[in-house]
Amino acid sequence: MKVRNCSVVVLFILILSSFVCADTSMESFTSSAGGFSISMPGTPKESVQYVDSAAGKLELHQFTVEDGNIAYIVMYNDYPRTPESQETFFNNVRDGGANAVKGKVTKEKIISRQGYPGRAFDIQTTDTLLLQDVYLVGKRLYQIILGVPKADKMPSQSNQFFSSFKLTQP
Repeated sequence: MKVRNCSVVVLFILILSSFVCADTSMESFTSSAGGFSISMPGTPKESVQYVDSAAGKLELHQFTVEDGNIAYIVMYNDYPRTPESQETFFNNVRDGGANAVKGKVTKEKIISRQGYPGRAFDIQTTDTLLLQDVYLVGKRLYQIILGVPKADKMPSQSNQFFSSFKLTQP
């Protein structure tokens, strides 16, 4: 009887651990209009917002997948003209993002994708860590964002999410 009970307990633990340890599989998503592809843990919900900026009214396209408490987001928008100073432009994007969520930039580095300039930065709020890669492709800004509650561990798919971003129509 003890062997049987032990087997039931072991089976229960194995079943439970498969739910706890299971990673969400990533699916390839392509936006023809947006000119990009990326791997996300599900089919994203698309939305369009109009935002006022120093450059005028911008049409912001957003693609979001929520996986539990974690948000996977890709956004793009077009500016009326190419920014004169990339440094100033990226600083404004970074600072605007941090101010919008009342957060603090904790890390930043220069990056590129397929020859286009970009920045990677982390923003911390009181309860969330936002990892963000941004790229300037002509007049278009791409933003790849992962939002994770500070209390949660970083998802194992985070590297795949960021590294899978490709420009399909630069």
